[in-house]
Amino acid sequence: MLTSSQHTPFENWTKSQSELLGTVELDVDWTVPVEDMRQELRRALEGVDLWDGRVCVLQVTDAVNSFVRVRALVSAPDAPRLWDLRCLVREHLVDWLRRREPGALPQVRVNALAAAVPSGDVRGRGDHDPDARVFGESVDGEERVKAFGGN
Repeated sequence: MLTSSQHTPFENWTKSQSELLGTVELDVDWTVPVEDMRQELRRALEGVDLWDGRVCVLQVTDAVNSFVRVRALVSAPDAPRLWDLRCLVREHLVDWLRRREPGALPQVRVNALAAAVPSGDVRGRGDHDPDARVFGESVDGEERVKAFGGN
């Protein structure tokens, strides 16, 4: 058992350099040209003094429902420059998508189904059961129409 007068040597090996990695995530449409976007990230970093030249990676990290999540991983020599670099990368990629690949911007798709029910059928208008309606199309419903309509 150690007493308070005894010391245990300790060396922190968790970090040997101050360089940092940062991510930028964008949700985009499934039509995004990933390799083109990857190359655009590289072009965006060329000559930028915020980037330390170590890490420049773009990957699809998720593909669920309506969107594909793209993650850019970049490196910088310290936290303040990393913040600015992440903002620069995000702005650059958003601008590139808007200018060059507008179809890859996030979209919500709705598939319209052709109406299989004749237009005169009550159920064709989204009602499941005419008896479930509050007003009209039944004796009780017609009475409610008169009572609420003032007739």
